[in-house]
Amino acid sequence: MVLEEERRREGIESMILETVTGPMEQVALCVRNALERGWEKSLPSSLAEFRERREEEIERVCSRYYSEFLGSVQELLAAKSRSAALKEEISLFDEDIRRTGQDMLKIGNELQRQKTDQRHIQIAAVVAAQCHDLTLLLAKAKQQIEEGRHYPALRTLDSISQQLRVAVQHPFVDRVESWLPALAVRLKSSALQDVSDWLVAIRGKSTSIGKGVLRKCVGYLTGQAACAGTGLGGFLGAPALGALDARSLAPTPAELLLRQTNHVTSFSAWVQDELLQALPYFRQAPAGDEQHALSSLAESLGPLHRALHIHAHLGALDELQLFYVNNRLPQASLPSGGSLPAQSSSAEATERAPSPGEGREGPDERAAQLQEAMAYYAGFFVTEHAAIRSTEHPGGLIPVFRLEEVWRGIQRDVCAQLEAVIAATVASPEARSPALLLQLKQTALLLASTLGEDCFRFDTRPLMETLRGPLREGLQAAEELSVDARCRLVLEQQEFQPLSVTCEEEYRSLVLPYGLDWENAYVLEGGADVGEQGEGRRGELEESSTVRSAMRGYRTGRTPKRGGTKVGRGARYPRAFPFSVMVPRLSRELYRTASLCFLYGVQLQHPAAMETTLLVLIEKGLATVRRLLDEELAGAGGKAADIPISKACQVSVDAMALARVTTAFEAMLISAAAHFFNSTEAASKSIPAILGAGRRALEDTSIAAQHLVYELIQKKIDELLEGMCFIEWEPTKLASGARSYVEDVVSYLQVTFMCLTYMPKEARDGLHFASCTHIHAVMLATLLDPHKVRAVNTTGLYNLSLDVAALEAFADACGVLQLRECFAELHQTLGALLHQDIHTLMLDASLREGVYPKIRTAHLVNILERYKPLGLLAQVKNQQGGAGHGGGGRGVDLPYLDKKKAAEYIKSLRKQLQEERE
Repeated sequence: MVLEEERRREGIESMILETVTGPMEQVALCVRNALERGWEKSLPSSLAEFRERREEEIERVCSRYYSEFLGSVQELLAAKSRSAALKEEISLFDEDIRRTGQDMLKIGNELQRQKTDQRHIQIAAVVAAQCHDLTLLLAKAKQQIEEGRHYPALRTLDSISQQLRVAVQHPFVDRVESWLPALAVRLKSSALQDVSDWLVAIRGKSTSIGKGVLRKCVGYLTGQAACAGTGLGGFLGAPALGALDARSLAPTPAELLLRQTNHVTSFSAWVQDELLQALPYFRQAPAGDEQHALSSLAESLGPLHRALHIHAHLGALDELQLFYVNNRLPQASLPSGGSLPAQSSSAEATERAPSPGEGREGPDERAAQLQEAMAYYAGFFVTEHAAIRSTEHPGGLIPVFRLEEVWRGIQRDVCAQLEAVIAATVASPEARSPALLLQLKQTALLLASTLGEDCFRFDTRPLMETLRGPLREGLQAAEELSVDARCRLVLEQQEFQPLSVTCEEEYRSLVLPYGLDWENAYVLEGGADVGEQGEGRRGELEESSTVRSAMRGYRTGRTPKRGGTKVGRGARYPRAFPFSVMVPRLSRELYRTASLCFLYGVQLQHPAAMETTLLVLIEKGLATVRRLLDEELAGAGGKAADIPISKACQVSVDAMALARVTTAFEAMLISAAAHFFNSTEAASKSIPAILGAGRRALEDTSIAAQHLVYELIQKKIDELLEGMCFIEWEPTKLASGARSYVEDVVSYLQVTFMCLTYMPKEARDGLHFASCTHIHAVMLATLLDPHKVRAVNTTGLYNLSLDVAALEAFADACGVLQLRECFAELHQTLGALLHQDIHTLMLDASLREGVYPKIRTAHLVNILERYKPLGLLAQVKNQQGGAGHGGGGRGVDLPYLDKKKAAEYIKSLRKQLQEERE
């Protein structure tokens, strides 16, 4: 250390010596050399030591010559007293004195010059130190500004200002001071350029930020107390962000509705999927980009924060605010044209907001674009809110009152666009999905909730009124059209066949959710059809005279037990249910309509209007279902006669099944109305009244279908019984059995009654009785009609009795108790006329009534008036029988009746008839 110190000292002394002895330009070079070698601290002390040595040397030299001068003077004075002989010595001495004085003068001048140099060196050392620091700071500030290191550059400018305040007066210092404002302007320009780049980038991210914020706020619609009032303003901090995460985990309105309906009616999974699609589109999409954009928002505000800090420090917040307002507000405008912003921070992004509905024709595209625009606006205002809340200098941003003015304009345009989408959705034949309007409602509601409660507390009443008024009415109109179209599509795809359930999953999706498990199913062995007549029928058979009275037990909900295993856990499949797949599909549409109403009414705080919409849609939905079923019954071109009987039977079963569905539907609606609308009026009065009316209408449709079945059967029976016009009423040969027209009727009824398999027992029995009664009435009327049967003999009456016997045998085979009684009157009339003791029966009314109680005396008179006796030969042949006579080898002993006896019987019967009348 000592050796190094000696070397350093020698170096400094050598440098100072060179500086002193060298020219003036050498001073700056030596000073810079000392600064570069790190001698800035030792240089002043070395200079001071050099100066002290020089002063001591000067004093020594001066002291020496001055003593010699005094000695010379003394010698001169001594010489005055000497002799003239010393004159030559004095002259020599004078010359010596003169020469010594000149040297002394030179030394004095040199001393003065060295003192001046010393002063200059001292001044140069101070100025060099100050200029060196300022030069370094200026270069550093310039480099920091160029590199975009704004905070260090600002601190460097502060250091320069502080040094200028204490610096000595020097042209270089004055020049540096004149450069400082330019550096400040350069720093502000660089910060503004960063803000400009940030504006382009944040515009591209605004839609993603808005979607992320709206996604966080979806849970807020459920009214969860834990989420209420947390606000979005603090989402830069961990607590508020945690609250938003809690919101995202909260159940959505659709999920709440599904839980409610599952609790009431075990709502099926495929309807859940349908309802979940009604949620906002950004709820369904992956949240990666949106979540990243929202989580990185705090970090992305860095350029804006730096610019605010720099301009505030430099006292130029007004300049920043003017720049920011002029460049940021156009991004929030809603011009008449434009396109959606890119979903990335592209430098090519335009400086204006998207225009919903631009350049696209369909309402689906316009609605999607409007949703994108609302997400963008949410991102715009949330970004502004975050910037204001996270900075200490909000004076450089857009004032809140200006933002409120912008929001009012955006709100007006959004409301107008909503109404335009409503009109397009209702008017467009290819896009009538109410889920579209539901998505718009939820997106707009999230936007209003975010800006009204979580950010600036803007006035969102116009937007809410649009949701409660025009958009709700549009939803109602669109759903009316949609449910009609969907139900028509269901009927177009309907095959009108009983539902076959092949597995437990189908059972739980098609039967259970709609309360249709009240009907046990037939097990389909090997896929074979079911419907055996007589076997496995439900309950005890009850007699019913008309179709409407037969339906009375079915309408009241009585369900007799049916043979077979009940469907459920451990049940065997496949199984067939009475109703067709149309029933669960139409039920699904009704459930979907109600679910959309509840989803739309969530958080609108307008339960009265939503109850009205719900009731109107449910009423019209039920009316649509009934109208479409009635149209199916009316047939193509309004000709009900063109409908197959199997279809009419299935419509009857389906209509009654739909009427039963309304019971479970009513329970779901009442529970959901109380949950979502806090409604007791709708739950207790309106819903039961509307569903009761719909239930009765569907029951009437079912009965109308059964009447149509009877009319179709009756019409076909009439066509087949027209074959009686070819009957020979005065035959001479006995028939071997029922004639062809009866066989045709029996065959037709056997096939037709198979279609009645899944109809209620009462209705099925009623149709059996009505059909057989009509057959009997036609046959009896034909027999009694003198224009159709001008004359009849005993053989003709016998052949007719064979036809009646065949019909009675068919009635017995149908498995319906007392069905053969439908033919009792004709059977007994023919029996009396063919009885061996006809004489007694015709004359004794009381005996006849005891044996044949259903005979009408007037009918006997009518037939006997047209009676024609059978020839004696024919009578004998019939009694003998034989294949050649058509009797199959079996003889038949028919009573012989001539005209005289017939006239006697007619007279007696007319007398009895007169007595009956009296």
